[in-house]
Amino acid sequence: MQPKISIIVPIFNADQHLEECIQSVLNQTFSNFELILVNDGSEDLSGEICNNYKDKDFRIKVIHQANEGVSSARNKGLEIAEAEYVAFVDSDDWIELTMIEELYKSMTETTDLAICGLQKVDKKNNVIYRTSFKNLTKINCSFWEEEDFYVLLHSYSLFQPVCKLYKLKTIRDENISFNANLNFGEDFMFNINYLNYCENIKITDKVLYNYRSLGQGLSSTFNLTKAFSFSCTKDSLLKFAVSNGVFIGKSKEFIINNTLQDFSSCINQMFNSNMGREEKLDGIRIMKKSRSIESFKSSKEYRDKYRSLFFLIEKDKYFMWYLYSKIKRNISIMSIIKKKLMSINIGKF
Repeated sequence: MQPKISIIVPIFNADQHLEECIQSVLNQTFSNFELILVNDGSEDLSGEICNNYKDKDFRIKVIHQANEGVSSARNKGLEIAEAEYVAFVDSDDWIELTMIEELYKSMTETTDLAICGLQKVDKKNNVIYRTSFKNLTKINCSFWEEEDFYVLLHSYSLFQPVCKLYKLKTIRDENISFNANLNFGEDFMFNINYLNYCENIKITDKVLYNYRSLGQGLSSTFNLTKAFSFSCTKDSLLKFAVSNGVFIGKSKEFIINNTLQDFSSCINQMFNSNMGREEKLDGIRIMKKSRSIESFKSSKEYRDKYRSLFFLIEKDKYFMWYLYSKIKRNISIMSIIKKKLMSINIGKF
């Protein structure tokens, strides 16, 4: 029987949580799916775990490849997928029993993307974040409303491929894939490219996906590829928002704040890296020349708000910005510690 849904799991050294992830998929109330496990050159027991599960369940396909990165692994899964719809699950995460069923019920001929709620948990499974769609259940992508776009931005739904159901035909017909040349924002680029071919989006506010935060992402190692990735993703976000008439109101504020905060984080991470001086400067120049940064510099409102950042980068005083932000962060931390100490002392009397 032809599967209705292909569920793709990219895997790299995930043996600690992999069985929980796989089992959460196999236990789904919706059973007509194929599970594609892409072992991306793991050096732990992940490959063995994949093979063991494949022997137990005919719905499982396993691919073993040299380590090429998560984008390559997802693309490989898309190449061999045979179903009408496709979902992505990360190997450290797990999904609720009804996630696939509820997303599948949301899909119709005119629905191109189904999204459910997500919660982020720490290493001890404590919930640190939950998405909120503010009662938004449907989006007409032919006539974007600024408030709808803001909800997607604020929920961070555009920045990850999980907790979603896509049409595989659209992905293949429009040649949409994960850009393996990016090491930051590749998930966002996939979603933005896909949204260009969507008519309608269905949303359920139910939290059906559990995302395990392991402290990776933008704050990890900085290099020139990340600088290029920053420019590419931020410019694409700005272009999409402007072309769809939603670079206004709260969406505009979110995009500018998000871009400048990430720009600042990249500068800080760069100075903590082992890159040479010229390489660091090259990285900053790449980001500085991005369309989004140039555009925001001309906005008086945000130029005033980020006066210190713009002043120092225009003067090429990048290390000064790094020191300034570090001092500012330490002052903030000390303020929090001071408040806690005061509350402890007050509690004694």
